[in-house]
Amino acid sequence: MYKAENSKKAARPFFRSNVGKWLLHLTVFSIFQIIFMLTDGSPFWSFLNPNKVGEMLQDNFKPFFDQIQIYSSTHLNYVTVVWGTAVVVHGVISLVKSLHNNK
Repeated sequence: MYKAENSKKAARPFFRSNVGKWLLHLTVFSIFQIIFMLTDGSPFWSFLNPNKVGEMLQDNFKPFFDQIQIYSSTHLNYVTVVWGTAVVVHGVISLVKSLHNNK
């Protein structure tokens, strides 16, 4: 039993690394994009209505968000752009940390 537990722990270090965490983040983002594609246009997403601060940010960044129209639902477009930006930033930080650790 001790060897089985040891082999499981040996497989986990990749997902504890910066790149592994980013790949997991990218996978979750991709899964949600598939869910968004399947449910686009559904009234279910109306719960994503922003509060007053969110509406202010939405108005300020409207020209940027208007350039990226993947879904018919504006809610899903906003979530995709913000989350996609977070995934890219996380990827860049993970890559820099990984390169720095290899030196």
